[in-house]
Amino acid sequence: MTSPDKNTAFLHPVFFACHVFIKISNNNSTDSSNDGQPLSPTALQAEAEETQKKLEDLKEMQSHYDGMREVLEELTSIQILSITEAPTTSEGGEESHKNDKESEGSPSSRSVRIHVRVLRKHEMEVILQSEADKPGVLRVKDAKILTSTVVTAPVDEYEKDSNSQDENGGKKVLKLTIAPLDDLVRLCAMFPPAEELRFLMREAMARIRITESRVIELAVLYNNVLTKIGAVHQPSDNFGSPEQEVVCSLNEGISIVLRLTADCPIVPGSVYIYNMVGVCGWDDESVNKIKERVSSKEFQSPWALIQEVQKEISSFTLPKTPTLPLRRKFQMEL
Repeated sequence: MTSPDKNTAFLHPVFFACHVFIKISNNNSTDSSNDGQPLSPTALQAEAEETQKKLEDLKEMQSHYDGMREVLEELTSIQILSITEAPTTSEGGEESHKNDKESEGSPSSRSVRIHVRVLRKHEMEVILQSEADKPGVLRVKDAKILTSTVVTAPVDEYEKDSNSQDENGGKKVLKLTIAPLDDLVRLCAMFPPAEELRFLMREAMARIRITESRVIELAVLYNNVLTKIGAVHQPSDNFGSPEQEVVCSLNEGISIVLRLTADCPIVPGSVYIYNMVGVCGWDDESVNKIKERVSSKEFQSPWALIQEVQKEISSFTLPKTPTLPLRRKFQMEL
């Protein structure tokens, strides 16, 4: 992340604090070398006046940025809690410790830790580290969520499974976990230094919002039909985001396997029917017709998709007698 200019700084609240932090660091490291020679009274007076002027400028800058930061924190739901120096990490992830003489005049060792609160209740830590060939550029090195990554929603108590647990004196909740941010950190390398931090914060907040919305949607589904939350599947070509599997069994004798993409339930088309099977007398032709009709529409809510399936089922006559599989006939050649 490069130091944002006057125009760029207004685009993201994190840049405000980073900008001030880098300004102060640069001012504190300005060249005041006198080759070990004592300063004359006149030089000391001039240096004191210059230092006082810098302090006044920094106070004015701090007041300006604090006001703008508070406005942007309210608008963007990003609150900066602290920005501190962090130990520089090597390529293997180990902290490198240098003495003061080695660290002086070595801006390539700069590493910054940003502690932020997003969406008013989740806290994140972002590590920025300078590049060896570009000491003035800070890039995203690591990011993680510090607060609990488990989000919950209450559900009715009709059956227990691995995703719902009894809490608070028997109150049952459905649990989902916010995925780690490691994949977003890796993707940051594809963006210019001025864009990667914006990308990381935007996608991390979107991931939190999606998980919070998804657990509510699944709780609604869980409370209305027999639901089993299955495993997360990675695409066979390892390209694209993992998909969550959810199995629903309807009273009408049809079982549905849903797949929820990474954007469910925010983006239309983010939930679809992966498989549908009819039992208790349903023939394959009728089941396939229901599946085709429902799949021709886009859904972002799993419960809305199931309701559409039930609507389509109502247009068919429910089988009364189960159809047993016929024994295969063999002809013996004499």
